[in-house]
Formats: sequence, structure tokens, C-alpha cells
Amino acid sequence: MWNRTFIGISGTVSIDANGDRNADYSLLDMDPATSTFRVVANYYGNRKQYEPVKGVDIHWAGGRTEPPPDTPTCGFDGSKCPPDEPFPLYVIVIIVLGSIIIVVLIISFFVYRHVRLEAELAEMNWRVRWDDILFGSPGKNKKLERQESRMSLNRKNSYNSSCSGDTIAAHLNDGNRQLFTKTGYYKVIGRTQCNSPPPPLPSTPKIKDLQNDHIVRFVGACIDPPHQCIITEYCPKGSLQDVLENEEIKLDWMFRYSIMQDIVRGMTYLHSSEVKSHGNLKSTNCVVDSRFVVKITDFGLHHLRRPEDEAAEESFASFQRMLWTAPELLRMTNRPREGTQKGDVYSFAIICQEIVYRNGVFHLQNLDVSPQEPVPRSVAGQLIRGESVMAETYESVTIYFSDICGFTALSAESTAMQVVDLLNDLYTAFDTIVGRFDVYKVETIGDAYMVVSGLPVRNGVLHAREIARMSLALLKAIHNIKVRHKPDYQLKLRIGIHSGSVCAGVVGLKMPRYCLFGDTVNTSSRMESNGEPLKIHVTNPIYLSLLGPQGKGKVTTYWLQGEEAPSNMPLTSHGIL
Repeated sequence: MWNRTFIGISGTVSIDANGDRNADYSLLDMDPATSTFRVVANYYGNRKQYEPVKGVDIHWAGGRTEPPPDTPTCGFDGSKCPPDEPFPLYVIVIIVLGSIIIVVLIISFFVYRHVRLEAELAEMNWRVRWDDILFGSPGKNKKLERQESRMSLNRKNSYNSSCSGDTIAAHLNDGNRQLFTKTGYYKVIGRTQCNSPPPPLPSTPKIKDLQNDHIVRFVGACIDPPHQCIITEYCPKGSLQDVLENEEIKLDWMFRYSIMQDIVRGMTYLHSSEVKSHGNLKSTNCVVDSRFVVKITDFGLHHLRRPEDEAAEESFASFQRMLWTAPELLRMTNRPREGTQKGDVYSFAIICQEIVYRNGVFHLQNLDVSPQEPVPRSVAGQLIRGESVMAETYESVTIYFSDICGFTALSAESTAMQVVDLLNDLYTAFDTIVGRFDVYKVETIGDAYMVVSGLPVRNGVLHAREIARMSLALLKAIHNIKVRHKPDYQLKLRIGIHSGSVCAGVVGLKMPRYCLFGDTVNTSSRMESNGEPLKIHVTNPIYLSLLGPQGKGKVTTYWLQGEEAPSNMPLTSHGIL
């Protein structure tokens, strides 16, 4: 069929070399006078030829006698026919007026935004004056005595939830001291004026607009020094932790499930609001109203809370607060104060464990671990698995004891908070240094510091070296530790170390402690008590172990002065123990 021409049903059919039909076309033109179409040209596919009809002209648009050019005279965009003037007057007027309108709109937007913000700041319907709070019974013009809650150091910020009427709780930011929630009555009368608004305020009205049955209602905040506080509705039943620890309150499983549901509803509302996440959820800020409905408090308003309230300080309260914090947040150097939604879910799981067991956070049978003092990893693993921890004998370990010379006299001249700050600074620096060596911190009692190497994980003959290097590092660091309330006071560390055998094991069930026993412990303690300030008092076994050769002899003591071997032996002898 290729390259053939034949007569078909529709007429002559021509097939090319590719097997495609060569079509014929006719060009039709409409006569503008009669509005009828007529053939003006033909195209023959088999001959690839265009043939116009003789004596018939094509009516071109616009009265032309010839077809229009392929490209317009001025080009498709008019670039080939520039105007006599660069911009016509009307174009210039349109551009100028359009620009003025755009500028006016932008300026109007910012002015409106500024005026609206100024109006909100001027109104400040969230601000509460301290004088407007009545600390007394309604109708009586007398001060109400401070009402003490059952909150301990680790439970502050718990009594600030909602109840009926205008009863509020003043949430005081006061560092790590023990707090008592102050309650009173507040009624908004007229408009509160503010002469000097604090800068970070725009998010405060948003918090005030939050309304849900399972979150506390934010009443306002007082920013009048020294009475700076966050004011919320008050829940008379206290925190969820208080309720769980009150053995007089019977909680059946349906009630416990209801408590969990209340927390879920409150957190779901917060996560879907502009707050996004809580960041500090725990059982102490899940509060209970008079109808035993659980509500969430202490959310948002991070710009109104003092940073030290949530700082990770080396104190019991700060360690206690971390028990509800997700591990990924604890690992962050600067974790966000608003937290994350996933972190809130972790905190809720911890609260559920509290609700189920009613025995505190991370409760384990016969195990009550302090959040600040860890039992060793290997021993903790045995206790968690329910295994009994047997006492074990260690043939050779090195024990470190130290204290601060004159600490008793210094404490007598200082306040309790000053002593706490001193020990906090001291042990924070010590713990950082100790973490660099293969040692285990046994305990701290007052200014006494006890560390051991060689247990619970044995390290061969390296225990004396690890304790010696750690002692030198601590002795060097003590010169840089300043007493806050006495900057010119030089702390004098007295160190004693000794090597020998000990017996180690867990003592107690309610508060299990990993303790060391044996003459080595007593000798190490005596080395410290018979030492001198800013010196490291070591026994003969330490001396021989650090030099290398082993030997026996009298219990002669020495001063450890550095890591390099002395050019002349022996070291200066201090005496016989």
C-alpha cells in the first residue's frame, strides 16, 4: 500500500512512503457582501502543491489587498515603534498615584497596628494592682493571715488554680525558698492604668482569653515591685500530688481514670491553642478544685516568670523538678522554656504512674531513691530487676576524703542561704571535675566529700592513680572557687586518701544507700582529719602504688605534690599514723 494512489470510497487516496495518507485541503473564504464561503485555493497532498483558484481573490481583514506580514510592523510587543515621549502623561499619573496609595496603605497598617497595641497596653485589663487585692474575708476590712499549704520545697507553684467567685491565688516568684500560697479576693472595678508597661506583654492578653473547664483561669498579674506575682483562680483542694499523698482520700479506679481524663482534656486544649505546649507539666501544677476536677496551671507567661524559678540549679528542688522532664529536653544545654508537645506527653506519662501507684515519681517496690543522690548504675539495675544486692568485698580500692578547714566557723558567721550557696558552688565545681575520672562519688555530708575508685566496677591497679589525679585537680580548682558573701575568703581544702580492701553493699529498704565498710574507710577519714590545709595527705600504700614497685613497711604518710616522679627519694615524710 506504500507509495500508491487508488480510488477509494471517499475519492482518490494517496499513500506516501511512510504509509501515511496524503490529504488534500481546500481553503475557504467568506465573501463579506454575501456572507457565503467559497473555495479560493487548494492543496494537493500527493504533489505537495498549493494552487489558488484563478479569478477568485481573497478578502483580507482591514480591506487589505495583500496578506499581512509575518511579524507586525511594531513587533508583537510594540518595541519596534517607540513612542515620541518615554512615558505618556497618563502613565506617569497612574504610577505616581499608585505609589502614593501603596505607601499610604503601608503607613496606615503600621499606624493602626501601633495604635491598637498602644490601646491594649493602655487598657492592660490583665494588670492587677496590689492594693486592689483584699487579703481578708469579704466584707471585712482586715488582713487575712497567710494561709499555709502543705507544699514542700519541690511543690511550689501548685496552689494557683480556679474555683467559684473571685477567690484568687497569688503565685509568688521567690527563688527556691519554701513558699506559702497567699490567697485573697479580687474584683475588677473600672479600668486599671499603667504608667510604665514592661516590654514583653503582647502574649499576656492571649493567655487571659483562654477558657476551658480543665485549665485555670488567668486573672491577671501584678508587676508593682516588690509585689510581683501571677494571679489565677484558686483551687482549695491543692495540687494533684497533695491529693494522691493524702491517705484519707480514697481513690477508686474510676476516679483515677477521671483524673487522667481531666488532664488529657486540659492538655489537648492547650496544645490546640496559641500556647502550643506547657513545658513544665507535673503533678504539682495539676490542681484540684472543690468539685475534685483536675485543672492545669503554670502554662505560658514565661516572660513574666523569673528564670531562676525553672533554672537547673544544683539543689534538691531543681533535681526534683527534672523528674517529669523528657530526657531529650534534659540533654539540651539551653532547652526552650515552653517545652515541646512530645515532652508534655512524657510528663503526662509520669503523672499517670503517680496516679496508679500513689507513691511518688518513679516508684519501685522497696526502693525510694533521692533525685539528687544516685545509687551506682550496676546496683540500680539489680534493684530495678527485683534482684537482691549482696555485699561484695573489694581487695584493693582507693578512698578519698576531704573537708573545708574552718567551715564550722564560717557557717557561724553566715546565714543559712549563704551556706547553701557556698556548698552549691563548691559541689557543682567538684562534681564537674570528678566526672572526668574513673571514680564514684559515695556521698556528701555538709562540707565532707567522699569519693572511691575501684568499685563498683573494678579497674585493676589504676584506682590510686585516678584518685591522685582527681585530688590534684580539686586542689587546683579550690583556689578559683569564691565565697559569694566573702569574696576575699580563701577556701582551704584538706584531703586524705588511702588504699586497701573494703566491703560494699546496699543498706536499708526505705532509703537504700550504697555504703562502704572496713578499716580502709576509717584510715582514709583519719588521713583527712590529720592532714593540713591545701595539701593532699597520702599513706604508704598510695605512695608505693604511685611509684610503681610494691612493698610493705610502716604506715608512713606523705604529701602528694604532683604527677611527676621526684628526682630524689623518698618524699618528705609527715609521720607515722
